[in-house]
Amino acid sequence: MGRALRIGAVLLVAAALILIGIEVGMFIRMNDSWVTLRWPLPRGAAAAVGALEYESPVWVLCIGWIVAGLFAVSTVLWFPIYLTRRRQARAEIARLEREVADLRNQPIRTPAPLADLPREDEAPAKAAEPEIGAEE
Repeated sequence: MGRALRIGAVLLVAAALILIGIEVGMFIRMNDSWVTLRWPLPRGAAAAVGALEYESPVWVLCIGWIVAGLFAVSTVLWFPIYLTRRRQARAEIARLEREVADLRNQPIRTPAPLADLPREDEAPAKAAEPEIGAEE
């Protein structure tokens, strides 16, 4: 049942995208006129630099709006993923810092066992013994 719903959802999204593409294509084809674009400048600034007006076809404006919309949607969809990855990276860094601190403090918390240390009473005796094969 879940697989059928997933396939149906994918087909529905694909059909919706195809219909939107057809509609945008028809809109662009039917609106092949030119429009005048003006920069929103105050009157004093517009008089100083001249009128900033130019003409552009409507379909160029539509493509610009589509690109801007896709950018906005992709940013909104990507932002939670970015936050999740950033949180995971910071948690990993904190875990590694704790591990390094534990390794640094290990000799303080758990000193070396006595078996690894030389015995105090044996050290002078060994130093006083002559080496075997040494000439006296």
